[in-house]
Amino acid sequence: MRKSFVVGLSILIALSFSACSNNSSSPSSSISSTKTSKKVVKQDSKKVSGPLTKVGTFSVRDGRKATLVKIYHPAQSLTFAEDGKQVIVNIETIKILQNDIQDPSIRSEIESAYKTSIPDNRFFSIQIDFKLVNKLGSDAYLEGFSTLALGDRGLSHEQFYDPTPAVTVASGAGYSNNLAAVISESEVNLTRIGLALENVDEPGQSSQLIQPTSTQYFTLK
Repeated sequence: MRKSFVVGLSILIALSFSACSNNSSSPSSSISSTKTSKKVVKQDSKKVSGPLTKVGTFSVRDGRKATLVKIYHPAQSLTFAEDGKQVIVNIETIKILQNDIQDPSIRSEIESAYKTSIPDNRFFSIQIDFKLVNKLGSDAYLEGFSTLALGDRGLSHEQFYDPTPAVTVASGAGYSNNLAAVISESEVNLTRIGLALENVDEPGQSSQLIQPTSTQYFTLK
């Protein structure tokens, strides 16, 4: 996929996103925490031009309105390990969005970005901001996330937005980005989310550093 096309899809998804991809070259240690998730509950309905950080605020861009319904800061980490080698995924922010398509001509682009059909002008989505830390002892070539579990419903890689495939993360460095998926209205009150990684390889895919992982979960409270 051409880089410009990927950027275009990212913009469509990221109406409320606060950070773009960041692949740090400096070592970064993982942080594992069991802090209680914090949910913003104060309603503040207004249009903003920047990232959505308060429940009730909304952005309008490229024919779509996105309203922040819920926001969580889980401060939880998932550790994917094999033979003493680790990839750590720090879960930073979760946003639940209500999306209203105002320009029907962008529907196909949004469906391509989210990898699913969107029959109605209003739909809900989830955004997961994360930082992946490479603790493998060598540079890592990512194959992406294989699974996104939303409560009892599991999505395969072909069913959600994932910018990580083909990204190389230096040894000891971190890579920040986000995952996104369309959810049903009944899933707005999700309390449990899971992630699994595809295999992680050496650059050039000369050898495998970690095999495909099982799903690990974090909670929203």
